[in-house]
Amino acid sequence: MRMDKGAILASMAVIALASVLVGAGTMAWFSTGVKTTGKFTMNAATMKMELTAGPYTFDKLIPGQKLPDITISITNTGDMDILYLCGSMVLADGASLTSSSIAWKFADKIEVLEWWEYIPGSGWTNNVGGAQEYETLVGDGKTPLTLLEVAQSYALGRTFEGVNYPEPWPKDNVPGKNDQFGASKLYASDWISGGGYDQTPGPAIIKDGVYQMVFRLQFSTDAGDDLQGTSLSFKITFQGLQDLSQRP
Repeated sequence: MRMDKGAILASMAVIALASVLVGAGTMAWFSTGVKTTGKFTMNAATMKMELTAGPYTFDKLIPGQKLPDITISITNTGDMDILYLCGSMVLADGASLTSSSIAWKFADKIEVLEWWEYIPGSGWTNNVGGAQEYETLVGDGKTPLTLLEVAQSYALGRTFEGVNYPEPWPKDNVPGKNDQFGASKLYASDWISGGGYDQTPGPAIIKDGVYQMVFRLQFSTDAGDDLQGTSLSFKITFQGLQDLSQRP
């Protein structure tokens, strides 16, 4: 049987298409095996400090008597620098005080002759009569600086009994909260080392560094008979911070 030229071409096209379809079913693509990296682990640093101080007891004080140095040491035992160190002095275990309280009167007759801070990497600074002149910033703004004024003072500043304390940072009042002296408080931290008004360059306590604070006190020569046989206790709390927004 004789086929015409058109039929022959059509048959060849069908055969070619069939060959393509058969080839498509057997084609393969290469790939590598699966490989996985080692584990990536992230650990947060720890801010930690250890405090060494006292307790101290000074018995039978006489007006004009100078007390032995009170020394406080704080070691940065964490994994990072402590950028700011805030402290707060509390009288009579935080009891509410008024100007008629014995603790108030007693603290007002304890004069702070010297108040040293050692910032690792920066050296010693005297807050009284030195670069800080803390006595001009709080209370009556005069020498001598008293333990009462240190306990009443705040790094953020506020008004107490008509005295407007300095305000190196924007005011951030905390309504409805009072300190032990009955005044509205801004922050519980009386002073902050490592920045702000303290003018201390660098971190307050570098990693593995040791911060020190030394108080040299005197029982005032004008302490009256109303303090005979009485006593005063106080303590200081410290907290290390990474940012000033964390001020307590």
